[in-house]
Amino acid sequence: MVRLASSVLLLLLITGLLSGCSDDPTSPDGPPDLTDTWTAAFEDESGASFQVTLDLVTTATRVSGGGTFDGPDGSSTDFTIASGSYVFPSLQLSLSPEGSRPGTLSGTVSEDGTTINATVNGTGVGSFSETPLVLTR
Repeated sequence: MVRLASSVLLLLLITGLLSGCSDDPTSPDGPPDLTDTWTAAFEDESGASFQVTLDLVTTATRVSGGGTFDGPDGSSTDFTIASGSYVFPSLQLSLSPEGSRPGTLSGTVSEDGTTINATVNGTGVGSFSETPLVLTR
């Protein structure tokens, strides 16, 4: 009787342990890490074409890094991320372009972490006022 009870207990323990395992061994353990180079091509409110490159570094809920706005006339403006926060799925960045007024980039990170649907505001680089863009890795 003790042997049967021990066998049943062992079987229940093994079943419990296996049921806690994920069917997808590659499933993430938390929100997507945004540390990477992100790019987007977009138009500002005046119709001028821009490309933005972001080099992001994420640690816990903080974001740092920098990037470049490439303008329609071949001009390029570097910026730093003065401050940034990331609480999945929301991303908030304060941009500090060289020789221009600060701006913001606010976005929502996709579930799989491959895109950021964002808007850029301010900066003296272009006519950015709630300008939509989609950043990809």
